[in-house]
Amino acid sequence: MKLQKIKLGAKEAGLMAVASSLVLGGCFDPSQKEILEKVQGLKSAEKIATALGPADETSETGAMTLWRYSAQEGDICFSVVRDMALRMACR
Repeated sequence: MKLQKIKLGAKEAGLMAVASSLVLGGCFDPSQKEILEKVQGLKSAEKIATALGPADETSETGAMTLWRYSAQEGDICFSVVRDMALRMACR
């Protein structure tokens, strides 16, 4: 099978780039329900990290670290101190 080269003009290439970024950017965020179902009953930071993977954003204030996970309907945050993690309101 032989592949054919397709020549794209600047307009078509720009449209493809925009379409690709829209398709790939943000479409993979899980719903809040999916995130919360994965961590239901978990209080250990290690278990939450195992269930969800690394946080999309982290910030530290003293001994507390805030983990922020992006979700389709709005972010889900956890306050982490040592190995204890509790869900909290995102700011």
